[in-house]
Amino acid sequence: MVHVGRPGHHRALPAADLDDDALRTDVLAALLATASEPPLVWLTRPGDGEVEDGDHAWSRAARAAGAQVGRAVPFVVVTRQGWTDPADGHRRTWRRLRDRRRA
Repeated sequence: MVHVGRPGHHRALPAADLDDDALRTDVLAALLATASEPPLVWLTRPGDGEVEDGDHAWSRAARAAGAQVGRAVPFVVVTRQGWTDPADGHRRTWRRLRDRRRA
């Protein structure tokens, strides 16, 4: 899923349906243009935090869409293990804590 907005107040679309660079850019530009506060763009996907080809494609689309609407737009890829910025490789990881007590 690709998300535009802020956590708790965002719009999300299935990323797999947007498999063309120009289409990704156009959709993100339209969503960014309607955002009322400075938005973030993030891609959620399964797997580990290693950067994949699709991550780079979405990162390029986010930068291009941000340029179209005149905003610098942060972009990260979020997985269960953490988040990564494909443009510069910056990342944060975490461990999921689970309550092991029986209910």
